[in-house]
Amino acid sequence: MINFEHSSITDVNYAPPGVTFLSLKSSNLFGRGGVSVYVPPSAVGKKNVPYVILLHGVYGSHFSWLYQAGVHLVLEQMIFEKKIDPFILVMPSDGLTGDGSGYLPHLEKNHEKWIVEDVISAIHYHFEEIAEQSLAFISGLSMGGYGALRLGMKYHEIFKGISAHSSITDLDDLQTFIDEDSRGPLSDDTIRQSAILTNAIKYQATLPPLRFDCGADDRLIESNRKLHQQLSDAGIEHIHEEFEGIHNYEYWTKHIADSFAYFQQFL
Repeated sequence: MINFEHSSITDVNYAPPGVTFLSLKSSNLFGRGGVSVYVPPSAVGKKNVPYVILLHGVYGSHFSWLYQAGVHLVLEQMIFEKKIDPFILVMPSDGLTGDGSGYLPHLEKNHEKWIVEDVISAIHYHFEEIAEQSLAFISGLSMGGYGALRLGMKYHEIFKGISAHSSITDLDDLQTFIDEDSRGPLSDDTIRQSAILTNAIKYQATLPPLRFDCGADDRLIESNRKLHQQLSDAGIEHIHEEFEGIHNYEYWTKHIADSFAYFQQFL
C-alpha cells in the first residue's frame, strides 16, 4: 500500500518535458521506491490511454529506461511515423535491494506487490490519462525481462501482452549477475515458483500474448533458446526471436521498438 501523504512528485515546471518522477512510500518495501513516468504530448489530457510498465535490469533504477536507453525518444519517433498510438511509459525501480531484487517477493520486502499493486495504484492516482479502461502491458530487459515474463504470466488479469528482452529465465541466471545469494532472501515456495517455465506451465490456460527476444551473442542466449524449446515442447504459444547483438543498451534501445509494435496489435 502507498502512503500518498508521505510520497513526493516532481513539479512540471522543473522536470524534463513529459517526464514525472515519483518517490512513493510503500508498505511492501517498508520504505520508498522510485518511479519515472513518460506521458507523450499526444496523450496529454486524453482518457484511457494504454500504458507499458518497463522493468530495468540489475544495477539499474527507475531512470535506466529513460536515460540509458532513451526509450521515450524511440516511442516518440514511432508515434511520429504513425507506427503506433501513444502509450504512457511507467518505469519503476525494482525496490533497490542489493544488485537486483528480481522483482520477487523477498522475506522482508515484497518487490512483486510493489510493482503490481503500489506502482499501478500510484499511476491511477496521479495521471488522469490512465483509467480502469486503460490497457496495460509489461516489458523489461535482462532482470527486468525476467520480471516482465514472470509477473505478466502470474498477473494475467492485469496485463494484455508481454514482451521481454535478453531475459534472465531462472535464479541460476540471476546469480551470475549479482553478488548476493539469489535464493537467500526467498521463501522455499518462492524458489520453487521462480523459474519462467514453471510459471508458464502453471498459468498456461490464461497466458497473455507472449514474445521474447535475445541477441545472438548475448551471454543469456542459451538460456533463452532453452526456454523457447521448453515452451514449444509444452505446447505454449509464444514468439521467440533472435537478432544481432549483445547484452547492452544499444541492443535494448533498438529492440524496445519491437515491443511497442507488438503491443500495438492489441489496442
